[in-house]
Amino acid sequence: MHYPAKLALLLTLLHTLRSALRTRAELTLENLALRQQLATLRQSSPRPHLRSCPSGSASLRRRPGAPFSHNHLGSLASIDFFAVPTATFRVLLAFLVLRHDRRRVVHFNITEFPSAAWTAQQIIEAFPRTLRPST
Repeated sequence: MHYPAKLALLLTLLHTLRSALRTRAELTLENLALRQQLATLRQSSPRPHLRSCPSGSASLRRRPGAPFSHNHLGSLASIDFFAVPTATFRVLLAFLVLRHDRRRVVHFNITEFPSAAWTAQQIIEAFPRTLRPST
C-alpha cells in the first residue's frame, strides 16, 4: 500500500470516527431539526379522519378483499428477510415469520449466508404439524 493510499484510509477512518463521536450539542441540534421537519410534514399533510362505524363488520364490507382476510385470518402468515448490520460491519440476514391471527412472532433466525435449503428448513420449523395453517 502506498503512502497516499494509507493517508487517505487514515483520513477516512478519522472522519468516520468523528462523525460517530459527535458532541451532545450537535446531536441536540440534529434532533431539533428532525422534529421541525416532522412537524412541518404533519401540518402540510394531515392524516385523514376515520369515521366511526356502529358495527366493525360494516367497515369490512366496504373494502374489497377484507372479508377474505377476516374469514381466513387464522390461516395467514407473513415471512420476511431483513438485513441486520453488526458492530463489526458485517451484514446478517434475519428470517422472520409472523402469524396474523394473534399478531405474534412464530419463528426467527439469523444467518450470514441463507440458502434455499436453510430457508425451507426455517419454514418447516416455523410451522410444525400442530401450527400449520389449515387448507
